[in-house]
Amino acid sequence: MCIRDSYQPEELLKREWYVNCDMSKYVAYLIDTLNHDTSISDLLDPNDKIQAAVAKYKKGLALDNDD
Repeated sequence: MCIRDSYQPEELLKREWYVNCDMSKYVAYLIDTLNHDTSISDLLDPNDKIQAAVAKYKKGLALDNDD
């Protein structure tokens, strides 16, 4: 994975195992959390987001890309 603004050689982009994804939102969350001098443990632990996605799935609701 690469951050959107980082250089990605054409050779890398052609690899079948490489997935280009935008991680800038999560890097911004990390920086913002650190700037507010709070713990990043909630950002590192995906359990709450996974549980929320499972609950939405069980209710038959569509999952967003952010879920």
